[in-house]
Amino acid sequence: MLTCRQDRRYKSFIKRRGRGEPVDYILGRREFMGLEFKVDRRVLSPRSSTEVLVEKALACAGLKARSGKLCPDPRYHPLVVDVGTGCGAAAVAIAHFLPSARVVASDLSTEAVTAARENAEALGATVHFAVADLQPATMSPPDLLVANLPYIPTGEIPHLQREVRDFEPHLALDGGPDGFALYRRLFQFAQVSAGGAMLIEIGFDQADLVRSAASLRSENLQVEIFPDLESMDRVALITGWS
Repeated sequence: MLTCRQDRRYKSFIKRRGRGEPVDYILGRREFMGLEFKVDRRVLSPRSSTEVLVEKALACAGLKARSGKLCPDPRYHPLVVDVGTGCGAAAVAIAHFLPSARVVASDLSTEAVTAARENAEALGATVHFAVADLQPATMSPPDLLVANLPYIPTGEIPHLQREVRDFEPHLALDGGPDGFALYRRLFQFAQVSAGGAMLIEIGFDQADLVRSAASLRSENLQVEIFPDLESMDRVALITGWS
């Protein structure tokens, strides 16, 4: 038997879901990498595909799996910069699993940075946040640059699922005419330490665009593509920075 308050809340949830609002927004939370993040209409709800990005980032940053457990090397203090942080999922997860890392995260949206900071504080993760257009300024180039920028072509936005199209922030979805506009700018101006790496989450059909952008930046850059859990191209690792 529900109390009157529980009954009202239940009916409110049903009504909101009937309008197409995502379950994550209704509940106000989303699990990511075993951590619970607060999510609302200020930010995208983190996807499982982004867990692939974080797992690769942790591997690049020196986190090793031993006996089924994640074992950071406390002697290594990489500078990790997360661009387009949204709710902070990637940055907070990296800081949580690799506490020796120095993590800086940025987003163009002030509201997103506020939401990400709230999540970092709730989860006890040390992350420095900034409102910035793409890569924020740091004292030195990062050892690892991570980015999950909008990569959906503008023309596809009206055809997305109602839950995404009508409720999630378009600023975090719209990647320009071919979905790669922001990444082209990032490749042009990215700063990465010599021997460092850049990891980006991409659309399933954007691997060739990554290779093209990398070759325009430098003939020394090398690109490796990794699939998501549905075997679609999803994460690009770019090395060879000097």
